[in-house]
Amino acid sequence: MSQRSITSVQIICDYASGLGLAPQDLIANSAIRSEQLQQDCQIDEQQELQVINNLLSHTGSPYETGMELGMRYQLTSYGIFGYALLSSSTLRQAITFGQQYLALTYIFSELLLIEEAESQQALIEIRCPLAGDTGKLLASRDMWAVLVIMRELLPELEQGKHNIVVELDMPEPDGFAGSLQAKLLQQAGVNWHFNAGRFAFAGLSTLLDEPLPKANAMTAQLCEQQCRELLNQKQTVQSSVEQLSSTDQSSSVKQSASSRPPSVCEQVRNQILTLGLTSSMEQVASSMARTSRTLHRQLHNEGSSWRQVRDDVRLGLAEAFLKQALSIEVTAERLGYSNSANFSHAFKRWKGVTPSVYRKDSLNE
Repeated sequence: MSQRSITSVQIICDYASGLGLAPQDLIANSAIRSEQLQQDCQIDEQQELQVINNLLSHTGSPYETGMELGMRYQLTSYGIFGYALLSSSTLRQAITFGQQYLALTYIFSELLLIEEAESQQALIEIRCPLAGDTGKLLASRDMWAVLVIMRELLPELEQGKHNIVVELDMPEPDGFAGSLQAKLLQQAGVNWHFNAGRFAFAGLSTLLDEPLPKANAMTAQLCEQQCRELLNQKQTVQSSVEQLSSTDQSSSVKQSASSRPPSVCEQVRNQILTLGLTSSMEQVASSMARTSRTLHRQLHNEGSSWRQVRDDVRLGLAEAFLKQALSIEVTAERLGYSNSANFSHAFKRWKGVTPSVYRKDSLNE
């Protein structure tokens, strides 16, 4: 379960509103609550994919939708990651940084820098590993989002000084010549080809090692330090969730061997890990194709409750986070508590000791 900022979903909903779609149309079956669209919070990447698929069900061409959507991802949309790119010394450094910290963005595609020795050509290729219309939309979106970033990093492109070619693995849309996308390409001072067989920016060889106009070594260093901390936190969360999921899978294997299906408690635990810690009982019940009243009764029959199962998941993650030296404040935030005091009270109720004492004892083992 890879976590990401909800900002991208907010951008998608804002774009969709221009098509006459309500936020509820976009977040249906995603376990994202309406109030989260006004918050700065984390969601699972599968939740964003559900939003993307909901958008696809209401729109036409995935390529054109991705193209229009990608234009809305400004450099500032990426937070500290965007400032790190802007302050990079060269385009090569910005690309290398982007590849290293790509997990902090909303991109689902791979970002490849290809340098061809014989032809002395260099290009950036965008490859989306997802298939079908979802992959087409995301490849197109990510391509145009990168173009917006390139334009901000290299404002001199508009002067037509460089022979960059934007290669698009899509047919030319009807009326493209008069579209906002065509205007963006013209303003960016680049040439473009449709049906190119790949999404790529070619003709970069002379640009890779040229100084960027807003380069600032000190700012870049500070931004990278913050990005490194964010990436470490993200990886800690993901590792802990995978560890819990692995435990559940091992339990499922044992159950299979004894021909016993997983209990309702175990199913609920798996759904909480899949949908996220902020998911409600109603959302989990819906994902299990039953009402919350039925789920409540089934948990009661197993001698448990929604709160008990949810707290068991939280406790397992809390122990993993604290053992990995994640701060109490960050742990509380990751587990969905409004403040560290509430988390500390809950943890002491579970374990009989405060989080700080538990962490100290764990690190001394």
